Amino acid sequence: MLPKELEWLLGTRQEQEKPRTQLRYSEREFQEMVADALDEVPEEFDKEWKNVAVIISTDWPTDADKKRMRIPEGHLVLGTYSGLDRTKGLGSDNSRHVVVIYEPAMEQICGDDKERLKQQIRKTVLHELAHHLGMSHRKMREIGL
Repeated sequence: MLPKELEWLLGTRQEQEKPRTQLRYSEREFQEMVADALDEVPEEFDKEWKNVAVIISTDWPTDADKKRMRIPEGHLVLGTYSGLDRTKGLGSDNSRHVVVIYEPAMEQICGDDKERLKQQIRKTVLHELAHHLGMSHRKMREIGL
């Protein structure tokens, strides 16, 4: 870690650190819930996941991330997709595709209800897959994602 005085020089100044959120589930237990959700993706979509990395964040998305994604202030972010969606044509197979699932946000909205958490993880995973496939938010709302 750099001394704060040097961060400006290297352009690595971090946002003011937020207090860490106390998580209800261990990293392993939450990973297993996400893995279970990925296992439930219908078989015909398995090939769509081939170049997609799914990452679990135990931190909240940064304000800079939310601004970059044009997420209005105050909105809770459960997951994100980064990469060129499949509808962009050539080159999308070679670009990086990353889904991030935010554990603190998931736990905040689901509380102690583990079954609700599992369902929300599943819905979020499918939502981010839909982004990868090029589906609009409007269409996702129509189908319940």
